[in-house]
Amino acid sequence: MGANRCRITLETDPLPIGAVPPLITTLMQLTGLSPAGMMIVVTAVFLAGLIRGFAGFGLSAVVMASAATILPPIELDTRINLPLFGIL
Repeated sequence: MGANRCRITLETDPLPIGAVPPLITTLMQLTGLSPAGMMIVVTAVFLAGLIRGFAGFGLSAVVMASAATILPPIELDTRINLPLFGIL
């Protein structure tokens, strides 16, 4: 009876070291950000999530203030929000 165990295997190969995952590549194409800019935005969103978890507010303020170092705020809203909601 012990031989009938369920075994899960991955059908895809892991990404080589230094390769950019397809989701990140798609987000970079939609937003027009460089890899370094995308990492800054991802880090800002992660840190803003931590702040939101501890304080209960402040996610949007931290994200917009951090991401505004890369893009002007008027471009930031259209480049990040519109593609994510499927408008563009």
